[in-house]
Amino acid sequence: MSATLLICHRRARSLSAGDFLGPWAEERAALVARHQAALGHPDYHQIRRLSRLSIVYNAVRLSRSWPLTALISLLRGRRPPSLIGNRDERWDLVEQLQWPEPAQREAALASEPGGAALQALAQHADAATRHHALLSTERVDTMPLAPGETAPDAVALFCLRAKPPMEREHMLADWIGRHGPLVASLQGALGYAAYAQLAVRGNDDTPTAFDGVALLAYPGLGTMRLGLIRPRTQLANLRLVWDETAFLDTGRSALIIGRVARRLSGAPPG
Repeated sequence: MSATLLICHRRARSLSAGDFLGPWAEERAALVARHQAALGHPDYHQIRRLSRLSIVYNAVRLSRSWPLTALISLLRGRRPPSLIGNRDERWDLVEQLQWPEPAQREAALASEPGGAALQALAQHADAATRHHALLSTERVDTMPLAPGETAPDAVALFCLRAKPPMEREHMLADWIGRHGPLVASLQGALGYAAYAQLAVRGNDDTPTAFDGVALLAYPGLGTMRLGLIRPRTQLANLRLVWDETAFLDTGRSALIIGRVARRLSGAPPG
């Protein structure tokens, strides 16, 4: 089990999407690179969202829309999802920093240089974002990237919240232990290259922004577009949505579909 830190950003209204996802994102990546040693040599990349007019984004969003998931919930005799979400959680950019082990992440971030690096990143983001979330997670690579495969170009991230009255730990156990194998069994139909489940960790004193994050990585946007017209893919996606209504509050969850950019690999430990 590896450790991942996700930093999710919603751009400030004073910045255009082009400025935020272009010059600001490049400046941000350079800042992370300068602090790489202090952060414990993590791997790093950015997920920059597609246009919200993108047919891929809107098709996936529609499949998790309130009318559809509410209908499925009612057919299953379950509580409908929340009707009102948080528009600030329509993330524009997500940064992913990854360490081989949770202990390495905790040691790096608890150190004085690591703490100073996190503070520098937070200060840099404050002027350019209206809202952000810092998610410390433990990562299970349910379907890891096959040896020799090239790094994925496109990613779908689902930031998940448990469906009331389900407790967070119950939701995580159901999602990882039961739903994860279902997603893995549908890899051929869905066309993804890798699938990871990230359990967000916290306690009663430090409530988390989300309960978990599902990460589906694709070879490219072409694969995702092809899925929009393949009946096999659509049926597989419907099976997932049907199952998700048992534990997931889609109304309070968040979605980002984007391209992977600014990869930075960490140096080997030691």
